Amino acid sequence: MPRPVKIKKKKSFMFTTKHHSFIGIVGVIVGAISFISLAGSIYLTFLNRGSASENLGGVGLFAAMADVIGILCGFVSIRERDIHKWVPIASVIGNSIALSLWIILVIVGANGL
Repeated sequence: MPRPVKIKKKKSFMFTTKHHSFIGIVGVIVGAISFISLAGSIYLTFLNRGSASENLGGVGLFAAMADVIGILCGFVSIRERDIHKWVPIASVIGNSIALSLWIILVIVGANGL
């Protein structure tokens, strides 16, 4: 009786084309700009001894809208195929934190605490 034939395993390599999502990167940049505008508006308010100018309200409004857009960019980017997931996750988390900080700033500023 002959020896059984050895089955050779085919050597295969899986090459992926993972990349960073452009939409996710846009979301991270939007979040960074929102954090910078938040820090700048707080700094300008401290320089004016607590009296914020009316222009900072517009900055807050547009930064909050940009945060919502950044969150949406992050969620859209998470659904893409073959991407690194940490960039869109950072976009969602960063923009959510920035949006919540803007909301807290508006509530505390309106109540005068």
